[in-house]
Amino acid sequence: MIFLRKNEKDFQEFYRTHGIRVRRTLQGMVGNIATAEELTQEAFLKAWKNLGTFSFKSSLSTWIYQIAINTALDWLRSHKVKWA
Repeated sequence: MIFLRKNEKDFQEFYRTHGIRVRRTLQGMVGNIATAEELTQEAFLKAWKNLGTFSFKSSLSTWIYQIAINTALDWLRSHKVKWA
């Protein structure tokens, strides 16, 4: 897991690998491409900043998806949008 060294190049590769699928998931949640893109970037920034908290209890992809979903749920709550 070279990515865990917090190397910018490795992180960019991680974003390229998972970014599209994360954005599509968030787009389904928020219903808007632009908002989903913003939330995707926010989720990956949170992951970058909190990389040291990754505990290896799951895969990195599971970890980023959970961060992304939580980011979207926070956005939905703050905008008083119901999500089923």
